Amino acid sequence: ACVWQVTLGEFGQNFAPGITVTFGPDSWQDFVHEISLFAKPRYNPDMDLDDALALFAEDPTEVVDVAELALAISEDEYPGLVTGEYLARIEDLAERVGPRSESADTLEDKVLSLTEFLFDDEKFRGNRPQYYDPRNCYLNDVRDRRTGIPITLSVLAIAVGERAGLNVVGVGLPGHFVAK
Repeated sequence: ACVWQVTLGEFGQNFAPGITVTFGPDSWQDFVHEISLFAKPRYNPDMDLDDALALFAEDPTEVVDVAELALAISEDEYPGLVTGEYLARIEDLAERVGPRSESADTLEDKVLSLTEFLFDDEKFRGNRPQYYDPRNCYLNDVRDRRTGIPITLSVLAIAVGERAGLNVVGVGLPGHFVAK
């Protein structure tokens, strides 16, 4: 069996220096595809993300719409993104899950109504095979593709849950982010 070993730093000075990944013969092409996604220049020079985040950091008690913030970050990659369109799509999800959560008697049933709706009915899922695909990090892509990583799926659950009248919050854990 042929095994490939690649030092990720070979793909760019700041690209995961010192990390080596070993691949079997069947996964090499997938790896090259994922690396090519990272290698593309990705920056919207018209948006100053530091300024946008500084505005949110001024008052940490300020209530922030996580979907709106996530979509603002997505504008860095997608300068023509129509944020209102995606907020409307999230609102539509909330309107459809709302009656289920309202009729639930217990907190556990309310949580179950949201998770069953998003992950069973709407088929949102984690993108384990292509975890490092940058599209997993942009809420608009997660909404369109119905696949993402735990933090963007949590942001989606928070946004939909809040709009459906549930108190869903993000919890930062060492190396993880979840919604509760």
